[in-house]
Amino acid sequence: MVVSLRLQTAGGLSEFLENNFSKGDISNLYLFFDFDRTLTNGYEFSDNEARAPIDKRIRGGAKTLQALQSVFQRGARMSVITARSPKSAVIDQLKASLQKAQSELWPLFPAEEPTVVEDFHEVKLARGGSLYASGYQKEAALAHGIIRHASELKSTGPIRVVFFDDVVSNCHSISTNLHTYFKDAKEKQILDRLELTVCWWDPFLEETEVDGNRKPSMIAVHSEDTDFSYHDYLSEALKVFGVTEEERKKIEGVYKAEEKKYGRKAASTLVEKPPEAKPMTDIENKFSNLGALFGKKPPPRG
Repeated sequence: MVVSLRLQTAGGLSEFLENNFSKGDISNLYLFFDFDRTLTNGYEFSDNEARAPIDKRIRGGAKTLQALQSVFQRGARMSVITARSPKSAVIDQLKASLQKAQSELWPLFPAEEPTVVEDFHEVKLARGGSLYASGYQKEAALAHGIIRHASELKSTGPIRVVFFDDVVSNCHSISTNLHTYFKDAKEKQILDRLELTVCWWDPFLEETEVDGNRKPSMIAVHSEDTDFSYHDYLSEALKVFGVTEEERKKIEGVYKAEEKKYGRKAASTLVEKPPEAKPMTDIENKFSNLGALFGKKPPPRG
């Protein structure tokens, strides 16, 4: 079963966790997070700035932290999956961030195990405990984490997994491609137990001046950058998360207007786009197969 949700506002993650996991047994719950702009606000801090206000260092600030601490203390497990290169040095970078700028989160993501770089179903992954670096193959890292988690569970019941990311294409790819990394009979048995929720934590309301927001809490992604979620070729992916074409165009217009107002330049003019950035035809093909992935209809929008 796959459910796709769009979270909004800085309180989106904390509200989701409180509404869904504040009661009951959550020992079979595994939460996976993108790092940059999902657990963080996207700002970089020097060692001297590591004690900046928490809402500058952790997206959603104290409410996010409290919600994560609550589910962790009650038995939920957590991992980070970053799209940075699958290298040991990247895991070291994540550890450094969690030990300094995001130090409040460090106890929630155990990383005592030595870092390993390994191939998982022909995909290179770097892993240090609960921290993964997978490049743009996040589905592989997620599958790897689920399989490891399932082997440690005493229960043979449902495995509840939630994935959070600020980029809609990453979320859509998880929804459509995750099943392909469960290969053998044992892994497919795990897949049959999986209850997956994919949460796109949309930063639109946090990084623009919409609705009188004069002090956005995040730096806006440029409308020409690869990680921009409102490209026209992402229309079908956006529909899965409840965004109509009319709304997509309106939001894209807000970004472009602010870029013109403030003279913002696209990062993609300076940084090469990842090779995984694909035209809509590929994404549409993935979307059209969604119902076949788990033998069910596509997930409800919203």
